[in-house]
Amino acid sequence: MMEQLIFGKLSLDAIPYHNPIIMGAGAFMALVATVVLGTILYLKKVKWIWTEWLTSVDHKKIGIMYLILAGIMFLRGFSDAVMMRLQQAMSVGTNMGYLPPEHYDQVFTAHGVIMIFFMAMSFVFGLVNIIVPEQIGARDVAFPYLNSLSFWLTLSGACLVMISLVVGDFAATGWLAYPPLSELKYSPTVGVDYYLWALTLSGIGTLIGGINIFVTILRMRCPGMTLMKMPLFTWSVLCSMILVIVSFPVLNITLFLLFLDRFMGMHFFTSDFGGNPMLYISLIWTWGHPEVYILVLPAFGIFSEVVATFSKKPLFGYTAMVWATAAITVLSFTVWLHHFFTMGAGADVNSVFGIATMIISVPTGVKVFNWLATMYRGRVTFATPMYWMIGFLITFTIGGMTGVLMSVPGVDFQVHNSVFLIAHFHNTIIGGVVFGLFAGYTYWFPKIFGFKLHERLGRWAFWLWITGFYVAFMPLYVLGLMGMTRRISHYSVESGYHPYLIVAAIGAGIILCGILCQVVQLVVSIYQRDSNRDLTGDPWDGRTLEWSIASPPPFYNFAVTPVVQERDQFWADKQKRLSGAAVIPPRYEPLHMPKNTSIGFLMGVIGGVFGFAMVWDMALLSMVSGVVLLGCALARMFNAHIDYTVSVEEVSKTEMKHLVGASV
Repeated sequence: MMEQLIFGKLSLDAIPYHNPIIMGAGAFMALVATVVLGTILYLKKVKWIWTEWLTSVDHKKIGIMYLILAGIMFLRGFSDAVMMRLQQAMSVGTNMGYLPPEHYDQVFTAHGVIMIFFMAMSFVFGLVNIIVPEQIGARDVAFPYLNSLSFWLTLSGACLVMISLVVGDFAATGWLAYPPLSELKYSPTVGVDYYLWALTLSGIGTLIGGINIFVTILRMRCPGMTLMKMPLFTWSVLCSMILVIVSFPVLNITLFLLFLDRFMGMHFFTSDFGGNPMLYISLIWTWGHPEVYILVLPAFGIFSEVVATFSKKPLFGYTAMVWATAAITVLSFTVWLHHFFTMGAGADVNSVFGIATMIISVPTGVKVFNWLATMYRGRVTFATPMYWMIGFLITFTIGGMTGVLMSVPGVDFQVHNSVFLIAHFHNTIIGGVVFGLFAGYTYWFPKIFGFKLHERLGRWAFWLWITGFYVAFMPLYVLGLMGMTRRISHYSVESGYHPYLIVAAIGAGIILCGILCQVVQLVVSIYQRDSNRDLTGDPWDGRTLEWSIASPPPFYNFAVTPVVQERDQFWADKQKRLSGAAVIPPRYEPLHMPKNTSIGFLMGVIGGVFGFAMVWDMALLSMVSGVVLLGCALARMFNAHIDYTVSVEEVSKTEMKHLVGASV
């Protein structure tokens, strides 16, 4: 009885010793973790890691940690993609490939979960955390402690996904875990439970982060920055965070109801006692389609900043772009049913949602034409961020056209659940979100770290990526029209799929070369950082406020709160200085800044322990960790000493370093 109370369902049998692929991957993760920890101990950086990073509430450092998490999870998620492509290229006729069916099902589920929740979302929140406060002239986010908590909860969810690789298993249901497959009867192992608690922890963290950024934009803009003077990136983030605030509670409630089905014997999504699996599908896509725009709207904002900067022109049609962004935000909640046109809703309902899907493409088209008009007759500089911009315009447009095609219910009936859909989805997510995030990463890298990325290697990475993308995914459109359904791990020779899947696997290999090029680019850039140092704070001749401060920015961002009188205020200030206008010396004042706290980190760790205990039915550990979580939250609530004052002398000294560096 006591053993059951402590260990629940966990035993040594949960470790898949018989699977060399899983054990090899687990050993590699353990080796990397050991090397990192050993390096920290060898360099005696434990205290520095604790004070400067783990307990930090600086929005820039939290953003960097989000980016690191996104990078790690991207490598894990892409390794799953390579495994799938190799399996499908090999498993034809009498050859069954190298992945057992149950492992293959876990791989494609983990790929979707990791890439959406822990790569793309972490990447977006990383850039948002770093750039938005600087663009609006703020010294930090509205709730620094909650910002820390949101990151550590997201990390704890990611850790549960990684642990599931070697302790137990992961869901084999597809990345949205449709019932009845995700119900206890058909998924009796802990895989779906890992899914539930990983997404619950990260979902709570994302919701907290969304509220934080939303309040920051509304309440912490510098004097004079009205809503219609905000940079387009900030506008796109504001709309994205509205979607987070409205849609993520739906996700969390849906996961909780599935948890009750599995743990408490409820019947919300079963056919018994009045339950209905279609309720789950409606709820999950009520969150799921806005999630696409949660990711793509910030990418649109990045492209708006990039195209204006590298065209040396104000963004064409600013007001139209704002209204287009707002229209997409509203319309994104009107199209969720197009994900299940074939499930019996009826012709009237399908028609309404098909028309709504076509309508939402209109504001996106407005954006594309405005970006093109911005480049028209501009002095376009083809730096690496601009390469990603051009690649996006072509690739995303193709994805958008195939999306409009599938918005016709009659067409969707033919290609539903086929790899045509997979090609379309990756056309928009890679061409829109990933290319946008890479553009933002390259564009703001010198602002974040103080030196530029290597340009030639960046261009090589772009060409490998875009070439690999088309080679990998264009064959899937053909395969979809041939009738190849998604998620199959084996097929006959007579199907005719094999040549196209070989080409797709080659495309994945080319993308892998692009990723390796990006890794080399980062390493070389760090090695050559002194020669690529940004001493001015404005390496691209930017237009918005983040370029007006040092690179990397001081911990307080702005020594003097900026005052905005027009859009692109920093660009206007530069033009005034070039025309000979007098520069008013800054007058520094004491600054109030938030203190570091360990509560966010501790709650993230304990939240991960709580999730793991719930997965394995460890009653004692669940209760203890739950009580400790509550205690940490209460301790923070009753702590009144949460900020401190930065003296004028320290501000002046810090600013002088930047001025001296810029003059060298």
